[in-house]
Amino acid sequence: AHGVSVGPILSVLPSITVAAWTSLFTGRPPGETGVPGNEWFSRSDGEFHAPAPVSVTGKSDALATLSDQLMDSLVAVPTLFERADVRSYVSLLPVHRGADLLAVPGAAELADLLGAFPAGAVGEEPVKRQVYAAVDRASAERMADLVEEEGPPDLGVVYFPGIDLYTHAAPSPLAEQRRYLAEVTDAAMAEVLAAYRAAGALDGTWVLVTADHGHTPVPHDATHALGGDSAFSVAATLDSAGFPVRPPSLDAGSAGYRAVMAWQGAFAYVSLADRSSCPDEDDPCDWTAPPRWDEDVLPAARALDRAAAAHPTQPLDLVLLRRPGAGGEGSELLVLRDDRPVPLDAYLADTPRPELLDFAERMRWLTDGPHGDHAGDVILMTRLGASVPENDRYYFSHPYHSWHASAEARDSHAPLVIARPDLTAAEIRGRLGSWPERPTQLDFTPLVLQLLDGR
Repeated sequence: AHGVSVGPILSVLPSITVAAWTSLFTGRPPGETGVPGNEWFSRSDGEFHAPAPVSVTGKSDALATLSDQLMDSLVAVPTLFERADVRSYVSLLPVHRGADLLAVPGAAELADLLGAFPAGAVGEEPVKRQVYAAVDRASAERMADLVEEEGPPDLGVVYFPGIDLYTHAAPSPLAEQRRYLAEVTDAAMAEVLAAYRAAGALDGTWVLVTADHGHTPVPHDATHALGGDSAFSVAATLDSAGFPVRPPSLDAGSAGYRAVMAWQGAFAYVSLADRSSCPDEDDPCDWTAPPRWDEDVLPAARALDRAAAAHPTQPLDLVLLRRPGAGGEGSELLVLRDDRPVPLDAYLADTPRPELLDFAERMRWLTDGPHGDHAGDVILMTRLGASVPENDRYYFSHPYHSWHASAEARDSHAPLVIARPDLTAAEIRGRLGSWPERPTQLDFTPLVLQLLDGR
């Protein structure tokens, strides 16, 4: 054998596409990267960013991510490509600042798929796998062309986004995902490797295969999709509590709302205004000021917790509150229990949750750091994971057949396979050095840098 599996590696939280790829290709947690999910609200500039929209209409951010390097301005830490400082090519990966060549084959088609995602998998038309497969094949073909035309890079990254989007939309999602891997992804990877072999560069090249997250099947209906017509509505609850919610659009203006929601599947972020900064209904709020704890954060959190508790099947697992530390240093995470905020560590000591893998640490990765406020002031976590019966799983989006982002293993464990054609499995393991016993996505960039240094 010429390859080894050194995974699974544990994802960041939420276990979701843009946050995970950003942490994978920087080695830093979301609270430092500034990228906490597929969409988020930035208090510092009052902007809503949606490189992979879940709640908002409009595909401009998705297109800008592919064609105008939107993520270059949003990622707040150095990328792998900047740190490695070697000749590098990237195909379709949204995190690419510092790469020498960027390929975006089928950018318009992929932006259309991403822009349509907030609508959910609706209608009677069967899901056309070839639409998603075409994106992944184009990504592989373009990298193979670059290797042939420009010569092999020192560092090449090929991203296959189609399999994730298809798995969301496909009935029998996990079976379809496996079939897609065997019939589409495997052939796409083979095309890239063939280009390296033809260039005489495959021997001596490290090949790493990983993913951003897993998938969990969910009920495909408006009851469990909390972004649709579910009886439990976060927006309606907040509005009734005195927090009108920002309309779900990239171009929503700045006035008339006191809360902003960002959806991440198993999580939703709620950013709250200091309502004293906008006393009149049409006033724009000062979002650079944090909300008041007693007058803004607690009333909103309690309203949401009570509304969820009144729902017959309890769509929410946890209502978490992020309380910034004094002077902006760090933050405290609390869980609302019986209307009272309890420190997260105390809650977990009293109520062990082994299915939520390294939950406290991963939540701190999300909420600590200079950009921890991008995760909102109130963080809602749905009941979503393999430990929950399928008919009781809820998610923040419009209806799909599978979702992810939870802290459970099925969503949070990603593979990592390392191969090199001129080395045996034992030799590969010997080159890895002190690989962590429980690796995470934050270990990926250091690993690549180590392998590049030891070439």
